[in-house]
Amino acid sequence: MTESLYLSYCELFKGSVEFARKAVIKAYEESGNISEVARVFRTTRKTVRKVVRRWEERGEAGLKPLSRRPKRSPRRTSAAVEALIIAERKKTGFGRDRVARILRERGVEVKPSTVRYVLKRYKLSAKYKRLY
Repeated sequence: MTESLYLSYCELFKGSVEFARKAVIKAYEESGNISEVARVFRTTRKTVRKVVRRWEERGEAGLKPLSRRPKRSPRRTSAAVEALIIAERKKTGFGRDRVARILRERGVEVKPSTVRYVLKRYKLSAKYKRLY
């Protein structure tokens, strides 16, 4: 393999993740040497090992990017509290401060910022345009 035939892994990765990983796999199948492939693509051996391992374990599906979303959110507002916030907003049309105060009076401890995040998540927050 000659180094001038290949773009760097970073340059390929910016274009298409799967294409970059397929190129690394193809080069690895030709040479069988992780260090050489890393040198040709100007990347680390760790990156080449990761791509090869995912490809061996999962095949074509292993070349797609993995989700970075958290598996769980332990501090997320409970569904019951979210339902109360939404119901109060729809009933009164009040903003986050008043909704939070009303819920606090009912015994539900919630902050205005929490109300804002919930309203935003359910697309119930009002958007104002500047007049100037």
